[in-house]
Amino acid sequence: MAAELGVTTNAVLYRVRQFQQWGLLEVSRVERRAGRSINYYRSTSRGYFVPFLSTTAESVPELYRATLQGVHEGVTAALTRAWRDLAQDERWFGLYTYGDESGLHAHVVLPNPPRDPSGSTEGFITWLLSDEAPAVWDNTFPLRLTRADAKELQREIRAREKKYQARRLTGGAR
Repeated sequence: MAAELGVTTNAVLYRVRQFQQWGLLEVSRVERRAGRSINYYRSTSRGYFVPFLSTTAESVPELYRATLQGVHEGVTAALTRAWRDLAQDERWFGLYTYGDESGLHAHVVLPNPPRDPSGSTEGFITWLLSDEAPAVWDNTFPLRLTRADAKELQREIRAREKKYQARRLTGGAR
C-alpha cells in the first residue's frame, strides 16, 4: 500500500492506526507467521459521508467535477463505442444543432445527419427507437416541471433503474 501511495510504511501504519481509533477500520483476520504476524483490515462500513470542509475541493462545483470525472469518461467511451458501429466512416460524425424562434432544441453529436428536412430531431429519434437501431440513448435536455412532476419523474427513473438492475446478471451487452 505504501509503495502504491508513494509514502513510507510508517506513514501508512500511522493512518491505519488513526482509522482504527476513529472506528473506520477493523482487523478482519490475523495471519500468524514466524516473526511478526500480518494483520488484514477491512472497512467498518460500506460507505462514509465526508463533509465538504474535509475535502480538498475549493468549491462544490469543483467537488462535482472531481467525483464525476470518471463517470463522464466512462459514459463518453461507452457512447463512442455504441455509435461507432453506425458510422461507416468516423468523419461522418458531427455536431447537430437545431433550434427555432423559441430557442435551442438540440445540440448533439450524431453518427450522421438527421434525414428530417424540417430540421427536427423527431425523425432521428423515431429511427433510434426502431428495432434495427442500436439500444443507446444519450439525450440530455432541460425540463421545466412542477415540483410534483419532478418528484414523479425522479421516482419513475429510480423504479426503472431497479427493474433493469435486477436483470443485469442475465447476460447481454452493456
